[in-house]
Amino acid sequence: MASMRVMFGRYRQNQGGAVEQVGGFWREVEIYGAKAEACAKHLRKGSRVLVLGEEQDFMATDDDGNEVQVIKVVAEDVALQLSRIESITFTPSRARETEAAEA
Repeated sequence: MASMRVMFGRYRQNQGGAVEQVGGFWREVEIYGAKAEACAKHLRKGSRVLVLGEEQDFMATDDDGNEVQVIKVVAEDVALQLSRIESITFTPSRARETEAAEA
């Protein structure tokens, strides 16, 4: 499992037609399995991501013994957004790896 805090920005179009951020909120995001391993390997603080998943809320007890509502997102997928990317290196497809091994 990988857990990360993600800022979900809120945007609107201003009177000049430009899109601007007008706030947002932070959520804890959890993802599991191979996708969690990929997130841990490739993402770093400040990465822009698209999160696909389900928001869940539940009651928990804080350090002082108070009951608090916790809201988190359990992600089906996390996609790295292309803004702020300097370069991308792709691994060969499995079919090409198999062809190279047979040659």
